[in-house]
Amino acid sequence: MNGTVKRPNNDYRRNVGKQDNKIYVYGNTVRQINAAPARRGEQTREVQHQAARNRKSSASARRSRIRARQITSPYTVFLTIVAVITSVVCMNYMQLKSRNTTYQAELIQKASSISAVKMRNDATYEKVMSSIDLEHVRDVAITQLGMVYAEEGQIISYSSQERDYIRQYSDVPVE
Repeated sequence: MNGTVKRPNNDYRRNVGKQDNKIYVYGNTVRQINAAPARRGEQTREVQHQAARNRKSSASARRSRIRARQITSPYTVFLTIVAVITSVVCMNYMQLKSRNTTYQAELIQKASSISAVKMRNDATYEKVMSSIDLEHVRDVAITQLGMVYAEEGQIISYSSQERDYIRQYSDVPVE
């Protein structure tokens, strides 16, 4: 490079009036030079026919819009039936919602009463258990009833596969 500075190649405007008369057009369409609108008398029959069709369709569209705005008696009956059905459904929903709220309140009340009864039951059980003197029960069993502790040979152990309870139909054999 001989010390020259290269410039970007976007000075297209400088070349407009010079020898080449090149015009750069950017974009995806080319403009028509000296394009003038067609005069009214120069319209073709096809364009006139299309305009008449548009006028006819717009008149029919206007008529259908007017017809659509009118409320006829079958439409009124239909709307009334729909309104009644909607009202009945809403009223049933409100009744079910009210019933559900009532049931929830009853459930909460019964749960609290069960909790209170359980607390009373536990308190009574603790009171009964604390009032029993196990030493006195042992003394009465040994002295008055003649009970004695079991010896080694009198205890028979067995295992059960059922965890509930066992019914004894006969005496347990002593070995």
